Amino acid sequence: IACHTNREARMVALVNLYSPNGPSPDIEKEVAAAQDFHEHFAGIARPGVNAASAAIKLADAYRHQGEELRKAVKDTSNDKKIQACYAKASKVYNELVVELAKEDSKYVSASTERDNAKRLLETALYQLGTCMQRMPTSGNAKLEKAFKTKAEAYFNDYLKQFPKGELAPRAMLQ
Repeated sequence: IACHTNREARMVALVNLYSPNGPSPDIEKEVAAAQDFHEHFAGIARPGVNAASAAIKLADAYRHQGEELRKAVKDTSNDKKIQACYAKASKVYNELVVELAKEDSKYVSASTERDNAKRLLETALYQLGTCMQRMPTSGNAKLEKAFKTKAEAYFNDYLKQFPKGELAPRAMLQ
């Protein structure tokens, strides 16, 4: 991490270090590092695509937290905590989808950032569907149907906007 020359690169490296696929997986440290990275851009009117990347990292960390809780217990005892994690992730992903869809998005401060912003929009929209799909319902059929319907809507939106997207085959299977 010390080899990175700028603060943002070090922050990304730290989040990646603690992510589930990183060399030192630790969900709580991943969340803390992602929150720091995201907060780094607070108060900047047009922070550019790196701020959107920070938001994706934060949402991913919350989602990873929910997934870890899902794996930890097979009964419904963690459902409220899992829902809270997926809800936080969904909120961040949704805010990204809304902002990145704008022609004058604050996350695109230069024309060279447009392609990266589009990839982040694609990821955020797909992960919204994933969060809804994995949201625990504690056996509540009405809630289960609502989450399933919402997940299908997100996956369908994804397929409409990105029919040849990287995640399109996976979205079709949902």
